[in-house]
Amino acid sequence: MKPFVLCLVFLAACSQNAGASGFRETLDAHLQAIQTRDLAAYEATITGGDTLTLIFPDGRLIETRAEVMDFHRDWFADETWSMSFTPVRVIEGAELSTALYRTRFETTLENGDPYWSESYLALTFALEDGQWRLTHDQNTRIRTSQDDT
Repeated sequence: MKPFVLCLVFLAACSQNAGASGFRETLDAHLQAIQTRDLAAYEATITGGDTLTLIFPDGRLIETRAEVMDFHRDWFADETWSMSFTPVRVIEGAELSTALYRTRFETTLENGDPYWSESYLALTFALEDGQWRLTHDQNTRIRTSQDDT
């Protein structure tokens, strides 16, 4: 009987570790989906629930999964931008994990001029039914000398 109990404990520990290690894979998939404008891949990394918080660099707030998907559908349709991510800090927990990145967003304005901005991007993921899913996305603009012109 003891080997059976030990086996169950071992399997439970492995499944917990699988969720924790899966966080990095989901995080990478999430960022890749943004960079490649892959809406289906993006959707696979976000919460299945109705509540999803997205805070824009200008302070605008949306709080539903549907609104976040609508925004990303429109944003991904625009092929004039690119975004890069530089990791700052990642904190992995058993059921909640966060990642902080410095981002650089580049685009071409309607008049043809290049434009770029930098922000800090804070992402919070929660473990939902054994899968890591985005629940909070906050962007904070970093003031640069470009902002003064």
